[in-house]
Amino acid sequence: GKGTRLSPLTNVIPKPLVPVGEKTILEVILDQFEGIGCHKFYMSVNYKADMMKYYLSQLDHKYDIEFFQEDEPLGTIGSVSLLKGKITEETPLVGIEPSCILSFRDEYPDLVPADMRADAEHLGRNCLLYDDFIMREVAKGNISPDLFSDATIEVWLHGHCHQKSLVGIEKTAAMLRLLPGCHLHVIPSSCCGMAGSFGYEKEHYQISLAIGEMLLFPTIRKALASVPHDIPAYIAAPGTSCRQQILDGTGHHALHPIEIMYNMLKQI
Repeated sequence: GKGTRLSPLTNVIPKPLVPVGEKTILEVILDQFEGIGCHKFYMSVNYKADMMKYYLSQLDHKYDIEFFQEDEPLGTIGSVSLLKGKITEETPLVGIEPSCILSFRDEYPDLVPADMRADAEHLGRNCLLYDDFIMREVAKGNISPDLFSDATIEVWLHGHCHQKSLVGIEKTAAMLRLLPGCHLHVIPSSCCGMAGSFGYEKEHYQISLAIGEMLLFPTIRKALASVPHDIPAYIAAPGTSCRQQILDGTGHHALHPIEIMYNMLKQI
């Protein structure tokens, strides 16, 4: 997209090249993925695509990126058409942000033209949340508890609203319980208060914090204060907005559940 909400910065440069500290947004994201072993990237580009490609070509660090060029912005249709034939049962699209990956399942088939609906439905069936994928691999015998450290940890899980409404968080809880030493507590919270960009807006800020103070924030404060200092304690939240809201409301850094799983892998 054109990143109009970041205007006037994006009048000159595309949103992925907006700097965050000493790096661009794009580099920060790619580096995080490389840090957990992902080295092949696919990027659909349109707005100021040549600028992005040139910038990346001039970096000392070379990312392995395959570009999909949209001659004109295609939005949802572009995602469906560009991924056709690439996402299958054997090579699913696995995502960590519930609102992004579940859009493929729940919304895309209704948004595309009728002649693309079958393709959108096929894509949606093979788009998996991180917990779907891991529990599927558990069922196949490819992932088991003995891959993880048995160190004792305390984890409080706050579920993502979109995920809870469509598929639930039971698989996320089951995934975390694969950790032999994990004592899991599912917080019976509703919305964290951020609600996408709602809580970022000045006129909604106090309402946003008030929603968090109803249950989520007090639960986190009380929980972390109750854990002995020698036992690691984590707040798990799959939603990006949720993690930001928790940080703003409590001062604690929440982790994505998959980060906790990764951190608990045995060193090979």
